[in-house]
Amino acid sequence: MKADDSDPMRRWQSISDWYVEFAAMSGWEFLHPMVALTAWAGKQPFASQLYPGTSLQYLCVDLLPGYNPDQPFFSCGVRSNGQFRCELWARVSQSVCRKSVPIDQAQSLFVEFVSKLVGA
Repeated sequence: MKADDSDPMRRWQSISDWYVEFAAMSGWEFLHPMVALTAWAGKQPFASQLYPGTSLQYLCVDLLPGYNPDQPFFSCGVRSNGQFRCELWARVSQSVCRKSVPIDQAQSLFVEFVSKLVGA
């Protein structure tokens, strides 16, 4: 799912709504923190320059709308072990760095990877 709406609030709200539905499915309850994270991200000053999408349970964040396999992006998500992980990609299949933290540090790690993406 790719949120390409010109209104950043709607882009992020559609992703948050998608996580609400996905996390309600049996076996995917561990994704509930992504609902709060995407709702929070959509209210941040940086939200207007980002285009969120999903790849199954992972949130993928781009600087351009649409699918751009040769452009940098980062992916992040909560894992079933309670860790939150972000990974910066120079392009699809070319990882630059990754980091995992406890879920209570997800917002800080997300901001760190926004900075990495914008500076990429």
